[in-house]
Amino acid sequence: YTAQGSHAGLLYIRFSSTVQYQLGFCRPSWTDFPTSFPSATEKVLRITVTRTPVVSKLQIHCNEVEVLNVLMSSSRCNNKSWREIWSNKVGKIKFWGTASDYSYRPYRATCTGLKTSWTN
Repeated sequence: YTAQGSHAGLLYIRFSSTVQYQLGFCRPSWTDFPTSFPSATEKVLRITVTRTPVVSKLQIHCNEVEVLNVLMSSSRCNNKSWREIWSNKVGKIKFWGTASDYSYRPYRATCTGLKTSWTN
């Protein structure tokens, strides 16, 4: 959600015999993850959204193993509001489920060595 309470994307993850995800405001169907989750009992997820004016990229890592890397675009998303909603800045995160099963720790990466100009 944004700080004001509007949607800033929507991701559902269902842990059952097959771990599945659903991208709200993009595709309404449950989809199997393309990569299996690590077998460890404790699963630490890192969810990263990279936004541009044209596409949003969603990556999910579980215990440092990439389990999803998807580009959201008009050709993938069948909801006409996807671009507006997924481009909002995240200000709040909400979890559904048993509170004792989840904890949240924000993660910020620092970009180093960024090259801002190139010459041929």
